[in-house]
Amino acid sequence: EVALPNAFTPNGDGVNDKWNIPHLALTNPNAPIYIFDRYGKLLKQMDSRSVGWNGTFKGILLPADDYWFRLVLNDTQIVNGHFSLKK
Repeated sequence: EVALPNAFTPNGDGVNDKWNIPHLALTNPNAPIYIFDRYGKLLKQMDSRSVGWNGTFKGILLPADDYWFRLVLNDTQIVNGHFSLKK
């Protein structure tokens, strides 16, 4: 089972600064992950090997809010969920 983090704090303190799905690359090294804002705008596309999302879009740190993700594990397994960016 995949552990899905529900929040991160991109404040530059070196702790929990990026949102990612830990250990996913071990089982699904090429799984695409898409991150959206509350209106459905795609903010970031990455794969499971990425270091994670730093909470920015076009170089600007986004506001504290809820964001959504879609994780595509394979043709029949898609995981949708949300998490919070906290400051």
